[in-house]
Amino acid sequence: TEKVYWVPQIEGMEDQEKQERLNRILKQESEEWLLVNWSFAETKLYIEYQSDKYLSYSYQMVYPSENGSEEYIDIYITIDLENESRVRLSDLVYMEDETFAKQVAKYCYGDETREDSWRERLNDANMTLKELKKYIEEKRGESEKIWETSSFFEYLLNHSSFYLRPGRIMIQYDPYPYSDITIEIAAFEEYLKVEPWY
Repeated sequence: TEKVYWVPQIEGMEDQEKQERLNRILKQESEEWLLVNWSFAETKLYIEYQSDKYLSYSYQMVYPSENGSEEYIDIYITIDLENESRVRLSDLVYMEDETFAKQVAKYCYGDETREDSWRERLNDANMTLKELKKYIEEKRGESEKIWETSSFFEYLLNHSSFYLRPGRIMIQYDPYPYSDITIEIAAFEEYLKVEPWY
């Protein structure tokens, strides 16, 4: 049977042309993720955050592991509804500031000892899926078939991405449910490029 995937769509906007443009963006950004061969997995769609400015949503793939338990892969997508574009982490904060990762590490762990790992994790969360694919290919020398290989799925298991919640950013920290790191806006407000979202 044909696999059915859910793509979020917006309804009820006064500006119908803008609504159509936004829905095309949502479809396009979702297809980037859904082009991966997920025929073996159960696909779930969640709306994580919605306001007049932003829409954050996630795709979660659930599939059985070799030992019979369930494995989870989550990718989060955030759309700027005003500017009609996908939001990167670097659109929200000054990631290029050398002290940003240090501040996040200090906030999450009470010290700065994990600054390097957090810088890598934040950079990871800033990539689109296509960029992640290219990054893995360059890093591992994989072929175009990386989309279908187990090594790609293994990498995605530990891939970081982000989504919004009122007054905070959520960074995926582990491949299992409820293992996201909550970073309150107050902890990084000095690095914000945009108005805070609440």
